[in-house]
Amino acid sequence: MMKRNAGMTVAEEAALRERLANLETLHASAHAAERQLVESERKFRQMFEHMLYGFALHEIITDEDGKPTDYRYLDVNPAFGRMTGLPWDQYLGRRVRELLPDVESYWIETFGRVALSGESITYMNYARDLARYYVVVAFCPQIGQFAVMCQDVTEKVEQRDALKRAVNDLEEANADLEALNQNLEAMVAERTSAVQSTNRMLEDKVRELERTQAELVRSEKLASIG
Repeated sequence: MMKRNAGMTVAEEAALRERLANLETLHASAHAAERQLVESERKFRQMFEHMLYGFALHEIITDEDGKPTDYRYLDVNPAFGRMTGLPWDQYLGRRVRELLPDVESYWIETFGRVALSGESITYMNYARDLARYYVVVAFCPQIGQFAVMCQDVTEKVEQRDALKRAVNDLEEANADLEALNQNLEAMVAERTSAVQSTNRMLEDKVRELERTQAELVRSEKLASIG
């Protein structure tokens, strides 16, 4: 308990006690807020490390003219490493051109635009060095930086392409079958025409033979009468 200062009035002592009480309350609130912040950061880090989507935070690197030429990895979650085939902790502090010397320029140009303009984009593209297709959401947490969430969709793209090829093959096979069918129909029509022509010739010959036989019978009858 605070001892009363002989030089203080009762009002001054009360004001001092209130001030000390407020400071203790603020101190307790600060400690509680700090604990909440630590707990929030722990939960965020846990979510960050266990999320299914790849996530990475970067800073853009530009030349003297402000043109994006590279970018550096500031933070990466394990899923990002699994999707790209490199342990996540090997990304930290390193540049993309250091890790992927043949990285396509459109990745740097696109991410540079996000980091410098503050815009957000979503798109799918192919990473040649990794031989993978990715759907990427990129946004700017602060100018000069960009964050990405990505998903490996290589299997889906390959399945889609395989389905397209199968459909194309089926269409080509149907076209070949239709052409064959048309050829067969033409051959059947030609053969039918030839058979019909032959039948008409045979019918004509039969009628001619029947007339000849009839004339022969009449001649024989006349001969027997005479």
